Amino acid sequence: MAAGRRTVSALLLVVGLVLSVPAVLYGIGLFKVHGRPIPADPARFSAAEISTAWGRCRETVPLTVSPLNPWGYTAKVLSGASDLDSAGAIAAWQVASVHNATNPVGNTGWWKLSGAALTIWITRQWSAEQIGATLVRDNLCRATPNKSLERTRER
Repeated sequence: MAAGRRTVSALLLVVGLVLSVPAVLYGIGLFKVHGRPIPADPARFSAAEISTAWGRCRETVPLTVSPLNPWGYTAKVLSGASDLDSAGAIAAWQVASVHNATNPVGNTGWWKLSGAALTIWITRQWSAEQIGATLVRDNLCRATPNKSLERTRER
């Protein structure tokens, strides 16, 4: 009986540790980010400008953001998903990647982890309108090919 309890306890401990890995990686990724991007004020841009920038990022109108979380993001990566398919995720990734490019976080591994963590953070902290206004303000998802987006597709 005691051996069975130890086995169950050990199994629960292993499951708990495995389930905590995405949260730990998220925390480390955010820790590596230098500062946080500041969202643009949506009132400074027309709805048409914001919608156009949103569409250039391959996001659908109306503007919506589905908040990401470390566990869902990890599941997508482990399943081999090559694209972020949650509403607003591509636009948030654009903001995160530009922030990390202007505030270097280290080598490619750190850049990817910090970019993922910052993307999750943006989808949880910013509204779709703030993300859209930031796309306009920072001229992201331009009509010409965006090199950082192309690089993320190649990885």
